[in-house]
Amino acid sequence: RPAIQAVRSQFLALSGPAGIRVRLLESDRVALPFTYTSTCPVNVPPPELGASGDLECLRYCLAHEWSHVERRDARAWNVATLAGLGLFYQPLYWWLRRQLRLCQDYLADDRAASVGSREDYAAYLVRLTRNRNQASRAALPALGIHDRPSTLSRRVAMLVSDRRPLDHRCPRTWSVAAVVATALATHVTS
Repeated sequence: RPAIQAVRSQFLALSGPAGIRVRLLESDRVALPFTYTSTCPVNVPPPELGASGDLECLRYCLAHEWSHVERRDARAWNVATLAGLGLFYQPLYWWLRRQLRLCQDYLADDRAASVGSREDYAAYLVRLTRNRNQASRAALPALGIHDRPSTLSRRVAMLVSDRRPLDHRCPRTWSVAAVVATALATHVTS
């Protein structure tokens, strides 16, 4: 069902006019927030966030999920998954895939922490993880929350310990080097 107006208003305050294209839904079967993309982006926060009146947690949740939509993380994840059809045997692929997920969450966490305190957002992530154990009704895993405990530890450490600003774009030299390395690897194997 569509999310309540209070949730929609908070989301549009965070996302601005670009957020109008995102469908906000809620379901009683969802305990953890998630975003997916079919023909248009869909954000599904847990209904408890809107009903409880905890604006801080709602803003953290919406900002994190909006960051995934804004950067088109689902598209990158789908490409990585398709690449797995041909690279499933390659251990480096699985490591890179895990790093992609972690980096997507780092950037989304950085965005979410910007709407409040970094420490409060880190505490929110820990609460989400604890609630996950109590809420076994979650039908779909949230990015990063159902991952290894060490992943959550790394995300929390990034928020509270690391004060260096994150690069939100890949440096051009790294991009060029990746394209050249891929071209060489493809040429050598063919």
